[in-house]
Amino acid sequence: MQQESHHTSVTDIAFDLLCVFTETSNITARYTLIEEPRNWTEAQQYCREHHIDLVSIKSASENEDLVKKAQGKTFWIGLFNNPWKWSHQGDNYTFHNWNTGEPNNWRCNEKCVEIAVRDDPSRGKWNDQDCKLKRPFFCFDGKDPCPVCVLVQLKLKTWTEAQQYCREHHTDLVSIKNASENEDLVKKAQVKPFWIGLFNNPWKWSRQGDNYTFQNWADGEPNNEKGNEKCVVMNEIGKWYDSSCSSKAFVVCCSGKDPSLACVPVVCVCACACVRVRVCV
Repeated sequence: MQQESHHTSVTDIAFDLLCVFTETSNITARYTLIEEPRNWTEAQQYCREHHIDLVSIKSASENEDLVKKAQGKTFWIGLFNNPWKWSHQGDNYTFHNWNTGEPNNWRCNEKCVEIAVRDDPSRGKWNDQDCKLKRPFFCFDGKDPCPVCVLVQLKLKTWTEAQQYCREHHTDLVSIKNASENEDLVKKAQVKPFWIGLFNNPWKWSRQGDNYTFQNWADGEPNNEKGNEKCVVMNEIGKWYDSSCSSKAFVVCCSGKDPSLACVPVVCVCACACVRVRVCV
């Protein structure tokens, strides 16, 4: 990869970090209620075709959020079979919220799980049920959103240094799941080129569990020049280049929570969403 020239010198920047993020309702962004009743297998197929999978639930607060969003409808979740497991591969959450006497596998024919939404003690409780019955259902569109915050480290680092920094101070190097996310990063990141979380060949993301297939390689990339380009940078127009992991670039991290560093709000510009720019010191 030919290193792009920087329009902004590191010595010209008075701040260590620039943090740009938008605030959204996580439950709205991640889960979609499908009101047309389907049996459990049809619901699973629909979610996998149009979203990610049937919903998995990891906590009581998440369970309650779904119940509130269900509009009074009893709905399928992704838990099935006995021993119980989640439809979305890799989700090993141990939280459960069975109703009294459940699961009971009545008539040895209840292998799927619904959540009741009624104004009585069973509200939000889980019930094993015949998978052939038709219910509304929730699909989900990804795990906990990352980034809530897009953070740019304004010091050049190798890819490994960048990964270590992001994991220590935030969540991980940024993963990119689609073209719109890629475009957003180009707009928000004030310095380029910067490392993203893609590495190695076959390519995979640094953040465990991110299996996104979206790619945006520049022409002729990846070319693994000299057999030594195993990490990926993004340039000023959002194109990706494979690069030696020991070369240095700016850093973009993702964070499932606000940065732990002290941040001073600078400006808030509101359009469809409110974008806050913070300078972290």
